[in-house]
Amino acid sequence: LTLTLGALVAAGVARVRGYTWADLGLLRDRAPAGFRLGLVVSAVIVAGVTVAALIPAGRTAFEDSRFVGLSSFEVVFEVAVRIPLVTALGEELLFRGVLLAVLLSGLRTRWAVLWSAIAFGLWHVATTIGDLDDNATTDDLSAWQSAASVGGVIAATAAAGVGFIWLRRRSDSLVAPWLVHTAINASTFLAGVALA
Repeated sequence: LTLTLGALVAAGVARVRGYTWADLGLLRDRAPAGFRLGLVVSAVIVAGVTVAALIPAGRTAFEDSRFVGLSSFEVVFEVAVRIPLVTALGEELLFRGVLLAVLLSGLRTRWAVLWSAIAFGLWHVATTIGDLDDNATTDDLSAWQSAASVGGVIAATAAAGVGFIWLRRRSDSLVAPWLVHTAINASTFLAGVALA
């Protein structure tokens, strides 16, 4: 909740500083286009995660001891509240809304995209380290393996950040990356729960 509130405050500050709703990807009349694009890409993502979870070689990617013993309420809360309204909404508003608008106002597009993506990747360092510590399936990793895991997550989330920026700019709406971000997180979470 703190993330979403912080992102809303940042958006408010950006508006006071002269950034428009269009700059932030929040134009109401662009939301339908964002919804359509986000829905199509989300469907492809969910199908891909489902196939990966059904293939023996792909199942290891979803192994996480923290999924064992989750209650139905916890699963529903994660998928219906925390993932879409806290994680995805907060991060999209912060990174593809406010930060991207600020960077685009002072940098060439490719540099704005690069720095926004790098910031998004680095944003996940602390949570990745925490996830590795809390997950029994990663307890036996060496320091080098843990560092490689963190580096891999930074690279993957930075790459995802580039994809989210493309969705945002293609549709002129934060709705598209928000839906896809939600689809990625929710589908991988549900795959982990199903395989736990």
